[in-house]
Amino acid sequence: MQQLLLIRHGIAEDAAPGQPDADRALTARGRERTAAVAADLAGLVERLDRLVSSDLLRARETADLIAEAVAVGEREVFPGLAPGADPGAVYTRLAGDTDVDTIALVGHEPQMNLLLGMALTGEAIGPARFRKAGVALVEFPGPLRPGAGRLAAFLPPALGFRRRGR
Repeated sequence: MQQLLLIRHGIAEDAAPGQPDADRALTARGRERTAAVAADLAGLVERLDRLVSSDLLRARETADLIAEAVAVGEREVFPGLAPGADPGAVYTRLAGDTDVDTIALVGHEPQMNLLLGMALTGEAIGPARFRKAGVALVEFPGPLRPGAGRLAAFLPPALGFRRRGR
């Protein structure tokens, strides 16, 4: 069985005048919330065989925080996770990853939502709303292919399971 984690980047700063969207960093609150979500992920999965992020700064910073909390085999930056990219291209890229058990993708809305829809139905539809630093865990009985996934968990950041008892 393969697992796919879909993770939306944490809270990012507003763009300053003239600042490219790709250069927006996580805010202090975004780093704090994302670090808490990353700690929750460490309780959900033992290891990420591959951690792939969008090439935008806020997604790379989110991936850094996840890598601090969860053991990671390989890291990669993939521009196909940027907003507006073709979700089908992501699954085409993942099709050859049959030698890994758990892959995490860090990206943006609506991309994460469309990737979730493809995993579950085979169609690029948006079945959920990913909050910033929100996570979906999808399990596949075989290879990662559109329509073959089953939603195992959908975790908005405010509902992290380690923080519930507090």
